[in-house]
Amino acid sequence: MIKELNHVSIRTGDMEKALHFYVDILGAKIIRDASSPDGKGRYVYVQLVDGVIEIIKGKPGADNLGLQHVAFLISDDTDLQTVHKQLVDMGYHFTVEPKAASSGDGYLAFFEDTSGAIFELIQRKENIRIPGLKNPHLEEFDHISIRVTDQSYQKCEDFYLKTLGFEVRRIL
Repeated sequence: MIKELNHVSIRTGDMEKALHFYVDILGAKIIRDASSPDGKGRYVYVQLVDGVIEIIKGKPGADNLGLQHVAFLISDDTDLQTVHKQLVDMGYHFTVEPKAASSGDGYLAFFEDTSGAIFELIQRKENIRIPGLKNPHLEEFDHISIRVTDQSYQKCEDFYLKTLGFEVRRIL
């Protein structure tokens, strides 16, 4: 079902300050700078080694700044409509139903996991990453951590391991 962790999305009230941090300080490379079809939104994708962060233009001082979602690219042999139906049948709530991506490349949908975290599912052919990108400061974009309550831990573990097909990675 899931091919990869595609990107994490962060909303900022100051796009230029955010880009200065990621590009000038952390050494990220801008791989896509796009606007929404209505011209009001701006989305800049930066790559740190093999990891991608989508920086979304928000309003300064808004309540919804910070981490917005984690995006998963679904497997090439999987259809977004099929994944959507499976998750809906399992009782998951979609905040955005499957629709064409504003980039014009593929389809996307947003849903909440059992802890209330927002996730994007993407079906597309284009790989926006630069293969083998080196960074003077970072060796690896290792993982994303989500903290859940004790009460929802088992449901979350089942969701990621059984539903999405993730594997536990042990680092010694």
